[in-house]
Amino acid sequence: MKKPTFLYGEVTERIKEIEDESVDLVVTDPPYNIGWKYAKGIHGVVDDRREDYDTWVAEWVKECFRVLKPEGSLYIIAYHETLSDYYWEPCVEHGHFRRWLTWPYKMNYGHTLKNYVKAQRGILYFTKHKHKYTFNGEAILIPYPESSLKQKHVKEAIKKHGRAGRPSYDWFSGINVVQHTHPEKQKFRTPDGIDSMNQIPEALTDIFIKASSNEGDVVLDPFCGTGSTAVSALRLGREIITIDQSSSYLQVALKRVKECMSGD
Repeated sequence: MKKPTFLYGEVTERIKEIEDESVDLVVTDPPYNIGWKYAKGIHGVVDDRREDYDTWVAEWVKECFRVLKPEGSLYIIAYHETLSDYYWEPCVEHGHFRRWLTWPYKMNYGHTLKNYVKAQRGILYFTKHKHKYTFNGEAILIPYPESSLKQKHVKEAIKKHGRAGRPSYDWFSGINVVQHTHPEKQKFRTPDGIDSMNQIPEALTDIFIKASSNEGDVVLDPFCGTGSTAVSALRLGREIITIDQSSSYLQVALKRVKECMSGD
């Protein structure tokens, strides 16, 4: 297992150090520009709100496509309105749209009575090349329930396609958000006590890494956070490069990665 690369600093600066067409897959959960305060960073407590958010997004998205190999893919996880307002245009400018994916989840926070409570996020899935790109559909098959294996149409499908599962849909139910009682959450709080409300479960990043990369490929997460993408990538036999401006988050991510590499 190759040693992971952690880059500490602002994404638009550190990503320039990565060579052109050297990355197979980008999977990331960037700041949403909604005023959340995260862990301590280079300039104190990190607040995700920026006056130049749109130009900042355009800059690092362009860099992501620069470092992607011709057959590489990009997944960006965020609220649907954030994706449509800020991410759609720069992704369309530099890449090719494949799917707008949805991740619905159960949650125990959110008490507004003025709108529907958000209980899902979107994932923009783009590729660098229009026709040639990595996609391992067999790696993310949804197993047929054991109770259905005796049904005629299921038997016929297995015989016809030679696989005991159906292709993955463009929505991922049954993957819970990482909240306070989640095992990944309890073990990995930031050292300064700031809680990561937006920690992505490894079960979700596993899907994208299995589908759009192969063993030995290089995965980039330009917003490392507490390291979910990094752990998924390493556990699945990929190399990982991550960037974050929060030293607190990187400490947590490093701990998770060390435990993953040691087999704990």
